[in-house]
Amino acid sequence: MERSLSKIYTSYSIFFALILCFNPIYCLANPQTIEFIASPANVVDGDSLQYQNHQIRIKGIDAPEYNQQCKNNKNELYDCGEISKQYLISLVNTQTVTCKIISQDKFKRDLCICYINQTDIATNIIKNGHAISYLDNTYQEAQKIAKANKTGIWQGDFIHPRLFRILNIE
Repeated sequence: MERSLSKIYTSYSIFFALILCFNPIYCLANPQTIEFIASPANVVDGDSLQYQNHQIRIKGIDAPEYNQQCKNNKNELYDCGEISKQYLISLVNTQTVTCKIISQDKFKRDLCICYINQTDIATNIIKNGHAISYLDNTYQEAQKIAKANKTGIWQGDFIHPRLFRILNIE
């Protein structure tokens, strides 16, 4: 009896493991990796890259939209979306970028964790105030640093990029 229960549990374990691995969110043991030497042409906006047929959305962050404006510490408008894009260009330009695909978003973009020399790009962007932590708490500590230092968009006022998208119905 003990032996047959063991076989049943083993069968169920294999069955559930196979089901979970058909869902890319759960089967992360060997996520697909994209590696390329980046140029400004690879940068779409402050949180997105493009390489060959991959539309890459950096997971866990939300940068101001390209046409979004923010207010600085003098209450003056500035193009924070363009500055976020330029910051990402300065980070990745001529660097080898490695992106691990975690899943896809509703727009069929690859949600990726991206690195330059094993340094998480998202942490750098958020810590320097060019994006906010998005949908999870992965980058909350980096965001606290940017807020405390009043860096980037935290120097003044801004509309959350998600709300900006809703208000502007892209």
